[in-house]
Amino acid sequence: MSSVETVHERLEGALSKLESAIDERVRNEGERAKTLSGEVTSLRAENARLKRQSDQIAARLEAAIARLKHVLES
Repeated sequence: MSSVETVHERLEGALSKLESAIDERVRNEGERAKTLSGEVTSLRAENARLKRQSDQIAARLEAAIARLKHVLES
């Protein structure tokens, strides 16, 4: 085998490894993006739930303060 053939085979092997590594990275990044997207969706839903809960608590506190003011003014 000539040195040109040897270099060509080594280059082909290196390119094959590089392609495999790129493919693996793309798969991993795709899976990571899906995972992050799911987490963002979950966190948005949790945020909305907590906002509703906070609004309810604020309304109850305002009502309690109003009742206390009314009692104190009487």
